[in-house]
Amino acid sequence: MRWSLLVLVFLASALCAQDKPEETLNAVVAVSAKIQPNARSAETLGMQRSGTGALVRDGYVLTIGYLVIEAEAIQVTGADGRTLPATLAAYDHASGLALLKVVGALGARPLPLGDSAALAEREPAMAVSAPARDSPTLVYVVSRRAFAGSWEYLLDSAIFTYPPVMEWSGAPLIGAKGELLGIGSLIVPDAGAPGDLGHAGISLSAGSLLTYMTGGFVTLALAVSVVLPLHVAAALAGLLTFVLPVTMIRRRGRQRLDLLSRQLPDALDLMARGLTVGHPLNTTVASVASDMKDPIATEFGILVDQVSYGDDLVDAFASFAERTDLEDVRYLAVSVGIQHGTGGNLAEVLKTLSSVIRDRMAMRRRIRAISAEGRLTSKFLSALPLIILGATSITAPTYYSGVAADPAFKPLAIVIAGLVISNYLIMRRLVDFRI
Repeated sequence: MRWSLLVLVFLASALCAQDKPEETLNAVVAVSAKIQPNARSAETLGMQRSGTGALVRDGYVLTIGYLVIEAEAIQVTGADGRTLPATLAAYDHASGLALLKVVGALGARPLPLGDSAALAEREPAMAVSAPARDSPTLVYVVSRRAFAGSWEYLLDSAIFTYPPVMEWSGAPLIGAKGELLGIGSLIVPDAGAPGDLGHAGISLSAGSLLTYMTGGFVTLALAVSVVLPLHVAAALAGLLTFVLPVTMIRRRGRQRLDLLSRQLPDALDLMARGLTVGHPLNTTVASVASDMKDPIATEFGILVDQVSYGDDLVDAFASFAERTDLEDVRYLAVSVGIQHGTGGNLAEVLKTLSSVIRDRMAMRRRIRAISAEGRLTSKFLSALPLIILGATSITAPTYYSGVAADPAFKPLAIVIAGLVISNYLIMRRLVDFRI
């Protein structure tokens, strides 16, 4: 609910910045281009390109340059569905931006230009793409740093946002006042949060999350200390502001990676079919990014961008494996690396790998079902001492407090606690199978 309210508040402020709420979204247009067959960029970026642009002046649309460079025909489609021809008016090699001159009136009010330099880290913004004009994406600035591409882009303070926007090419970044702050260009592997945060799809950095948790701990501990002893209030605040968030983040990360693992065999089959009919590997990777759903679509979209802008294919897959830290993805990266270095039938390798991954998943489910009784027993035996302790403390409060002053009480309590923890760890190890 908190995130929903934040989205609604931000979008309301952005859309109400102009006279009519729809004016901001109407300034977002679709851009399509047909590229010359002998163009240098045709092999890597394709001959049919589509993306988004922003109307910045009557008759002029700002978009990302790689959509329209070396184009023999450009078209712009407005919010009303009318498609008009356009020509390339200007292209800036350093920023990668292109300005299009539209032949005709789009019937929308241009977006005012904002100050992108004032957009700081952790500030929200709105990314709008033409295919999902009515469903803008709320993003956050995760970093501002220099960025240089292989054959274009030389930016002193590029804006890196999270979460990724699937239709990112040329998507305008709009501020809270409805002003244009940037143009979407690439999905890069190092824009999101690292480690467990990145796996969970959370845009905060580890330092920011720690700051928020520390602030929440102090505030909650002071508030609860009014009705409870300070040490109890501190323990409760630590549980709610440190232990619980970290547990939820790790659980969400595991769920996202598990979903990616389940999608991987289908992605490999799609790539294998493309290779079998003669498509290059770059094209098969792009088909996974466009045809499948998140999270694997986003990950393969990053692969496409890395390869399109100068990274070696083997390095891109190795980065994918490092980013996800999944064993099956590492097998994929090794397979691509071997095929790239020595040759061979990659389609058959991908089919075999897909079959192996499915068999491993089936084996995991079978073992999980067989070990269900042991796992339940482990949890019950580990929780039983705590249940007995809690029940005894409630029904007979003096049962332990009466002997707490005895010198042997604390050593024995520490030994018992150690045995309970050891029991939990050993039982967990006995029913934890790695396939």
